[in-house]
Amino acid sequence: MRGFQAQEAYNAEYARNQTYNQIGLRQQQEVDATSQALMDSQIRATKAKATGDTGAGEAGVHGNSIESVARGVLREEGRIDAANLKNTDMSIDQLQEEKKSADAQFRSRTNFTPVRDPSVIDLGLGIGSAGLGAYDLYTKRNKRPSSR
Repeated sequence: MRGFQAQEAYNAEYARNQTYNQIGLRQQQEVDATSQALMDSQIRATKAKATGDTGAGEAGVHGNSIESVARGVLREEGRIDAANLKNTDMSIDQLQEEKKSADAQFRSRTNFTPVRDPSVIDLGLGIGSAGLGAYDLYTKRNKRPSSR
């Protein structure tokens, strides 16, 4: 590979790797944010259940109605958690597609038409052909009409 092409290939690979690193960081941030959201959801649900249990205990209420409220709180937590996980999965899928795009750009920038070294034979034939052409032209111009 020629110097220019080697440098261009290096630059393309460096750019792709930088893009991969940025996308990887964004993926990790998505996962971290989802983990935090799941933990926050669990804490809210636990607090809500504890508040309901305490209030019911103070009021002397127990039975199916308290269990129904607790199940509702847990159901809401599950719905929120499922939405967070689905959103994260979609974000990760999109980031994976961005990685594919970065790789396609890299390949596009590095698919060079190979540069061939000059051929000594081609050069010699070209010079010889030019010489013959010049000689032929010279002889045609300097040809004298024959006299009789």
